[in-house]
This record gives sequence, structure tokens and C-alpha cells, in this order.
Amino acid sequence: MRSFGLADEPLGGCSIMNLTDAQCFARLQRSYQIIKSLDTKRPVVVNFMVHGKNINETLVPQRFAAVFDRGLMDPYPLTSSVFGPEGAKANRANILRDLDGASQALRRAGKPFSMTLQFMGGSGSWPRGPTSAEIRMMTYLSINGGATGVIYFLGGDMDAPYPSALSVAPRVWGAVRAMATV
Repeated sequence: MRSFGLADEPLGGCSIMNLTDAQCFARLQRSYQIIKSLDTKRPVVVNFMVHGKNINETLVPQRFAAVFDRGLMDPYPLTSSVFGPEGAKANRANILRDLDGASQALRRAGKPFSMTLQFMGGSGSWPRGPTSAEIRMMTYLSINGGATGVIYFLGGDMDAPYPSALSVAPRVWGAVRAMATV
């Protein structure tokens, strides 16, 4: 085990539980303290969303800096249509802004960070998987933006999680292999 995952998109999770930001922070802070009392060597990570209409969460790392050691940001894939037909076009147009905003937010929080690049395709909100060029672009933008690591997440829609991930996997790993040999 390399780290402890404390929260995935904390504001979204807290709003589902009808918690205020302060209540959410208090719960995360207590959990962080318990983890650190048991294991001081492994980092505690929190994953923050940065995409589309939720771009305001890029301010969250600064507010939550006391409850994580390493941040993760998870921009949606370039092909996302989560926010409607215009969402995919807007997502492609805003990916540079989103990745830059994510990296700036975590640098302001004074924490190292990795990007969790999400590559889904073939069903629901992700009509197609990313091309090899899109995978390389998001990877290089993450590294150029200051990310000290890149995590590739293959998932799918709730209705069809496996076919979606499996349809994209060969392309993702092929692109990663090609980048590793550079």
C-alpha cells in the first residue's frame, strides 16, 4: 500500500450527506488525524474534481490543505458529454484551463499532486474513448503543469462499467507504452 485515500471529490460527497463545508472539513480532519496517529510514513491523499461546471472546486485544495499530504485532480476525459451535447465541445475547449487551474490550486495549497486522468468511452456520457494523441496530450499537459505523477483511471458509466473500460484499455496502455519509451 502506497497511500491512504481519504476522500474522492469531498464537496460532492459532503453535499450528498447534507454537510456544510465546515462539517465536512471537521470530519476529514478527524479522519486525517486518526490515520496519521497510526501511520506517519504513508501520505494521505484527497482527490478533487476539476471539470465543466464544477471548476470552482479548484479552490477547495487550499481550504482543505490541512487534511491531505498529496492531492489528486481528476479531469474528465476530452470526450465527455456529461454536461450535454455542448459539454463535450466545451470540455475539449476548456481542458487546458481546467488542467492549469487544477495544478495552480494544488501548488497554492503547497502540496505535491498527481493527475488522475480518466479515460472512458463507448457508452453513456462518454461516446468514444480518447485517441492516443489525446492521451498523450493530457499526460504531457499534466506533467508540464507540475504534476509529479499520473494515474490512468479506466472506468465507465454506471449502466455499463466493464464494456466501456475494456473498449478503451488497449488504446490507453498503447499510448502509455509509447510515452514510456520516449
